[in-house]
Amino acid sequence: MKKGKGSRSLGSKESSGRPSSSVLVSKECARLADSSGSAGIQQDGKKQMPERDDSLDAKESAGMERESISNRPLNDEPLKDEPNQSECTGISTIPAIDKLRRFCFIGSTDEPVYARPALDLVVENNFATLKELCSQVSENELVECLVSVLGIGPNTEHLPRPDEPLLILAVFFATCEDEKKRNSVRNRFTDLVTSESDLLLFVQLVKRVQKVLERKTPFNRTVRKAVLNWYGHEGD
Repeated sequence: MKKGKGSRSLGSKESSGRPSSSVLVSKECARLADSSGSAGIQQDGKKQMPERDDSLDAKESAGMERESISNRPLNDEPLKDEPNQSECTGISTIPAIDKLRRFCFIGSTDEPVYARPALDLVVENNFATLKELCSQVSENELVECLVSVLGIGPNTEHLPRPDEPLLILAVFFATCEDEKKRNSVRNRFTDLVTSESDLLLFVQLVKRVQKVLERKTPFNRTVRKAVLNWYGHEGD
């Protein structure tokens, strides 16, 4: 009888020292719930990362589009209200003979010269332009233009100074390669140079033109003949 009691008492002690099955089950459920919650948070974090990457990619692509738009060249098409460039060029174009006539009066083909520069500077600054203009006009146009601003007559005091017209003549004699044109203008030389002072000025201009062209002789054959004919005409 004592042994039976003892065995029951031991059994009761062992049963009281171990946790019940319901407690174990509840703890296991709680542990599983915690692990599933943390896994869900990690999965949510992983899902959120690609969304951030997508947003960054979208911002970068938008920035690249803005740069491409800013670097894109502007459209060169003229506006409807603006006149066509070819029309403006045609309207503003001045004939070569008119530019030469303008040079005779204001000392420039584009803008007037208010301060008279030295003779060397006048030749050097205008030689290339005058050479191009003389090549674009005929010998008759050139002679008529120079006769209108040179010579003697009742309107002499209203004519421009002879420096610029005689420079045009000197450039023509020095640069024209057509002998027929040179001789045609040379035959009118006495109508263009009407005084000894004009002849002296013309000779000085020819020398400076020859210097610009880096030629050794001060005169070419056409100028020499023109000067000799002038003196022969004056002697008659």
